[in-house]
Amino acid sequence: MNGAAEQGAERDVSVGQAAPDTRTFGQNQATSSGDRRDIRRWDLARQLPLVLTVGAALGIGIFERVWYLRHDPINSDEALVGILARHLLAGHANAFLLGQPYGGVEPYVVAALFGAFGSSPITLQVPVVVLDAVACVLVWRVGRRLVARPAIALVAAAAMWAAPQSAVWNSTLEYGFRGVTLVCGVAMLLLALRITQGDASRVDAPMLGLVAGVGWWSSPEIAYFAVPAVLWLLSWAWHTRRASTTYRHIGVAMIGAGVGAMPWLWDNVGVGFPSLAVSRYDAPAHPLPYLTRVSTFVHYSFPMTLDLRVPRSGAFDLPASLAIALTLLAGIVIVGSAVWCLLDRTKGAALGCAVLAYPFILAVAPAGADWQSARYTNFFVPLVLLLLVVTTDKLVSPARRFRRRHLGWSASLAIASALGMVLALSVVAFGVWGSINDPAGAHLRAGSPDAPAQELVHALEQNGITAGYADYWVAYKLDFLSDGGLSIADTPPSPDRLPSVRATLRATRARHQAWIFVPPTLTARTEYAPTVIIEGPSGLPETTFIDDLHRLSIPSRVLHLAGADVVICSRAVTPSEVGL
Repeated sequence: MNGAAEQGAERDVSVGQAAPDTRTFGQNQATSSGDRRDIRRWDLARQLPLVLTVGAALGIGIFERVWYLRHDPINSDEALVGILARHLLAGHANAFLLGQPYGGVEPYVVAALFGAFGSSPITLQVPVVVLDAVACVLVWRVGRRLVARPAIALVAAAAMWAAPQSAVWNSTLEYGFRGVTLVCGVAMLLLALRITQGDASRVDAPMLGLVAGVGWWSSPEIAYFAVPAVLWLLSWAWHTRRASTTYRHIGVAMIGAGVGAMPWLWDNVGVGFPSLAVSRYDAPAHPLPYLTRVSTFVHYSFPMTLDLRVPRSGAFDLPASLAIALTLLAGIVIVGSAVWCLLDRTKGAALGCAVLAYPFILAVAPAGADWQSARYTNFFVPLVLLLLVVTTDKLVSPARRFRRRHLGWSASLAIASALGMVLALSVVAFGVWGSINDPAGAHLRAGSPDAPAQELVHALEQNGITAGYADYWVAYKLDFLSDGGLSIADTPPSPDRLPSVRATLRATRARHQAWIFVPPTLTARTEYAPTVIIEGPSGLPETTFIDDLHRLSIPSRVLHLAGADVVICSRAVTPSEVGL
């Protein structure tokens, strides 16, 4: 009995001793859970500035694009893409833009949207907006492969979505090739990184070649992205010890590039490669010297990319002294980042080479000196942002190594502040662009931004006018808006973009043919193009044309229709008869 009692007592003691241990463990576990909750709360609070600024960037980018789509009229460059898309839907394949040896692929995207939702100015411009969004996602994915901190890559993608204003504006203009070129270029970077980092699947090498070939077909401007992609691949091929794998990837990629560029090759091989020649219609009559074009990038294009100059006018958004100081500061930061990455010999070195080479590659083409539209610097933006992703990660890393919360908070706040300043400049540039390029508020009118041109289309059709001549910026916009109801063409020396239309004009009777003159009022220049040459075909003034008709003894009458003067001649008048 006593022995059994002692054993029971011992068991009780052991149990009693175990209970405090269990309670202690529970208390420690509760404390640990509380610490984790505190850490999570701290992390959320620390990331709050980034979350708010990224959300603001998303909202600003959406707002600006919706505003442009609802208020900015299309132009004839865009209208020709829409006309080509309709031809594609009708089964008439074309490798390039109408009348030009460049610009492909993107009209097929537009045609797909036309087939699904019908053709209109909105469905014409939406594809390039979608392509820009895809490019932003790809920039995020590239950034994730360059740095270990997802937040920094996300900030870069957010900045690209909302700024600069010139790039956002151009992302709503359907020129027929820049959206696809941007997507293919950033996709090249992503696939090249996958291959060089050893994460490639079997399809990555052929896909790299395919997007490179498609991008080249779309535009030779893919060369900006080819610089870092090729440098990464060459470095990988030099350092890898698996020669057979390297050669296989390169060979498969070259085959994919040939497949992707096949339409471009088909239309160039054997005919002198016209796509590589500078078109005499796009190049200036007196192109600037090469070094002057490089200087133009520094003085106009680069500040415009920083939202410190306004497209078209070139006016400063801020006081000139402040804008120049910010331009110099940004230039020092970007060049310093590029040099730092070059000296460090990491993945960022290739991006540094691409950024430093950009103005010199741009200046090769004489048309690259055209800074007014800012479209030639759109590809500069993702390259700079990715370069800054690398350098920002280098700066943040020491703070993380100290494992001090306040340093992490400071880094997060600094990145959020930088993005906030970018967004602020973009909003300021957006407002200044509207006030300078549209001082009368024509963009803000109710209804469709293309209403004046649509009214002219209806007026011409109601008066039995189905064909005629007009300036380039007027002619093809009327053709597109009429959905084939009108046959309006421009005149030589402009290339014959729609041979069927000019053939129709040659066969058209006098009572159906017209010469259309649009006085360059503020509304007309907003509607068609910000230039005075919209007045008549090839810039021909209406008074000069009337004098030519008197000289040729051709009676005529003038109809005033929807802001345009429409001259109806007693017989058909060819452009050559009036000196065109």
